[in-house]
Amino acid sequence: MDGATKGRPAASRRGGTAKGDPRYRLTVIATYAGDGTNEEQVTANLAAGRGAHLVHCGTITMSRSEWDHLISAITFALGDDLELEDATDRPRDPG
Repeated sequence: MDGATKGRPAASRRGGTAKGDPRYRLTVIATYAGDGTNEEQVTANLAAGRGAHLVHCGTITMSRSEWDHLISAITFALGDDLELEDATDRPRDPG
């Protein structure tokens, strides 16, 4: 067993316990129009952490249909622990 008990946070690497549940933020930083044969692309930054401390984890780029499927799945799984932000100054289709 890893030392964590059900319902309690696992011990952090610095000792003690981690503060709060993990949370995640995906920030759309760019979209690229398709060229007729290729679908629109979405690029987003991923950050993760606990409490107010989020750390950049990486950048992802995928097609719009892949992005929509991913967001649907992780929103269902993570609920309020996921923040979505669009930093592109382009209105998002609420569809």
